[in-house]
Amino acid sequence: MTEFSVRRAECFCCSVDHKGPDSSEDLFCDRELVEACIISWFGSVETFESEVQSKLFASFERQLGRYAFPYHWLICSMSPALWAHMDMMGALARISDLNGAMAQGMYALSFWLCSYPLFFVWCVKSAAVLRKKRRGYSSDALVSVGGALAGAVPACSVWWISHLHESLGVHETISSAVLLVLLSIVTILVWQAPCR
Repeated sequence: MTEFSVRRAECFCCSVDHKGPDSSEDLFCDRELVEACIISWFGSVETFESEVQSKLFASFERQLGRYAFPYHWLICSMSPALWAHMDMMGALARISDLNGAMAQGMYALSFWLCSYPLFFVWCVKSAAVLRKKRRGYSSDALVSVGGALAGAVPACSVWWISHLHESLGVHETISSAVLLVLLSIVTILVWQAPCR
């Protein structure tokens, strides 16, 4: 965006020399119309270009977040996962397993508010690292398979941690609360970290 220039933007009408593709009818120049609007809104094309070059990226980043989606969009998109956890909580509460229902509630919050958004960030960062085209189909395929398998690391880690209480002999309610606190701290740190 720092290199943006209105003059370098392509217009269909200019590319066909302002003649209709199916007829020799003259086309109105889109560039003239767009530039007239820009001048009306910003005072000059140069002022508009300066705004785009200096402020637009920061504005997009502020609105969309550094991971292409704002955190609250990820939370909304994962609501069905929360509903599944709530169903399990209800089933545990119905059989009077209130400790299990409480633990399930904390797991639900851990996964919904922390694990799923963190997994999304992991995938976005992995895709950014692995997006470079490799020589040959087989090396490209191996990198893609490796990237897909690397996605299993955070998923398996959270699953293992959520079941660690069984091996350690810790009460599930306590371990689910600790998981919620730890994942909340990591989530806050990831979302507040400076862009790279």
